[in-house]
Amino acid sequence: MRHECSWFTRLAMLIALISKVSAMIEILIIIAVFLIISQSICLNICGRRNIINMIKSIGVTDKFILLVFTSKAAFLGWLAR
Repeated sequence: MRHECSWFTRLAMLIALISKVSAMIEILIIIAVFLIISQSICLNICGRRNIINMIKSIGVTDKFILLVFTSKAAFLGWLAR
């Protein structure tokens, strides 16, 4: 009987360890996805800096430019689901 109890205890400890490791991996994946998305947005903005400056010169506000980029990102996100 004592041998079975030890086996169940080790199994429970292994399951708890796997659960903690999978939670850490999940957090790392979420951070990686956030960093990748933010870098792609920054690269998109840097690539269009001339266009943004030209649009600003004719009087478009920063909020409108932000709205254009976020709406495009939201559309692409919706499309990718």
